[in-house]
Amino acid sequence: MDEEVIFLGLDGMDIRYVQEMMEKGDLENFQKLSEEGILEGLESCEPPVTVPAWATMFTGKTPGNLGAFHFQELVDGEFQPFDFTKFYGSYIWDVDIDASVLFMPGITPPYELENGIVTEGIPCDNQIRVKPEEEKYNIVTEEEEERLLEKYTDKIKQAMKKFNIHRKVVDRVKKKHSQNLLV
Repeated sequence: MDEEVIFLGLDGMDIRYVQEMMEKGDLENFQKLSEEGILEGLESCEPPVTVPAWATMFTGKTPGNLGAFHFQELVDGEFQPFDFTKFYGSYIWDVDIDASVLFMPGITPPYELENGIVTEGIPCDNQIRVKPEEEKYNIVTEEEEERLLEKYTDKIKQAMKKFNIHRKVVDRVKKKHSQNLLV
């Protein structure tokens, strides 16, 4: 693969809302993305839930084939957190390409790639777990990690703080690591 591909997925975002805001002159960065790349909406899978949707998109398998329908699964008659590791080895980046997979839902715990970096996605706590582990402080500072643990009563402020730290991590990975695919 000669080109770098960056896939930016916004879980739960309706593309019509983004397009409407762009027409009003808002979201200048999305406007640049749409002019320089491709800005499209995606139909979700059934059920349209985060975990099966992301796994379906990057494995090519349906939720039924994956056995993933929600964040939990029924094991011996009881609901337990879904075992996301079942998908490892089935994703498009598990082939021999340079890839970085950052904060993708369902990647928990992070796992080693032959040629790449993986950070944990939701559901996770507010720490950043990275594989390979020795790359962690090359892409996130200790101060940023401490800031992620701070609690805010304003959930929007907390989400924006987390988003801004994640954005910095993505920027560092883009600068420091060669990859054919960045998710």
